[in-house]
Amino acid sequence: MDKKTGSIFEKRYWLDPKEIVQANRMRNTREDNTGPAEIPRFHPYIASRDFEVVVNWWNTFNSDLSVKNKGQDNVEQYVVLANMYLVPNRGGPAHGSRRNGNKYLDIVYVPYSRVLHSEVVIEAGKAFLNKQVAQAFTDLKKKQVKSRAYSRQLATDTMSENFIKCLLMNEQSDPGWMLSTDDKGRWVAERFLILLAANGEKAFRFSDSRTGAFGIAQIMPETYAQVVNLYPKADLIKDVDRGRAEMANAIKASILVCDDLQSAVVRNMRDDSSSLQQNYRRLFNAKSEEEIDEIRAAMYNGGPKKYILATGSINPCVQETVCYVKKFNFIRNLNMFE
Repeated sequence: MDKKTGSIFEKRYWLDPKEIVQANRMRNTREDNTGPAEIPRFHPYIASRDFEVVVNWWNTFNSDLSVKNKGQDNVEQYVVLANMYLVPNRGGPAHGSRRNGNKYLDIVYVPYSRVLHSEVVIEAGKAFLNKQVAQAFTDLKKKQVKSRAYSRQLATDTMSENFIKCLLMNEQSDPGWMLSTDDKGRWVAERFLILLAANGEKAFRFSDSRTGAFGIAQIMPETYAQVVNLYPKADLIKDVDRGRAEMANAIKASILVCDDLQSAVVRNMRDDSSSLQQNYRRLFNAKSEEEIDEIRAAMYNGGPKKYILATGSINPCVQETVCYVKKFNFIRNLNMFE
């Protein structure tokens, strides 16, 4: 969009698949974190002398791109409202499609840009997340989904809505950005809210990791299938891919994943009445709600073994989990949902 005139236009470009692979690798190794990236290069679909694309940060459909007139330094005149991008057609319900012979599907996604970074958009994203999480808790309560960790309670009574909001934000926050900024992660957290405001229920629908985690809650396929079976009253979507892609369903699943992880710890503390088990319970019961949330976050990242019963502490040996919990604390300390 031309901010001077208000006119909206569409430009199409070809990208070299090999350069996309290289750009993805550079992002993963943080080679292109500063300054405009040289790849992938954008080749006009129709030869044009008018515009050129500047890659501020490459991340496929969620890339931060700028547009300027060739030979001029006027990127501030234009804003990229949306990216249309081709993703592999897996023919699954997660993509909202069926196999139709096409190798790729078009998706339209609003990427983060500095132009969108405003209090109005941030508050809209916050309101959207509040509504989504509140609805997930309400649905599980109405269905009387019991906690596996505490049999006399509902799953939703064992954790707060704010915890789940911080957890989802943490899952979609780059550790390098979050831990290296001077603002204790505020910019990264606000970026997450801006993407929610701009894309709604489609936000993070196509976000996947190299290990197979998927969707806004970044749940692994085996983990999702497990909570579907363990919590039948929750009536989660049975299809593993679609269930993790659909935002409302994925948020409910994330609540139940946290409850199931905590149930593993609770079971290990109540197997018998030995002095050892009593010590485990004493250490755990002495934890504050904030400390319990940190333990939940650590287990969400790496499983129940990330909590050491004998010491009552989070395993300090796995750097990924240590960073994950540190990110979680940054987000929680921002008090964005109070």
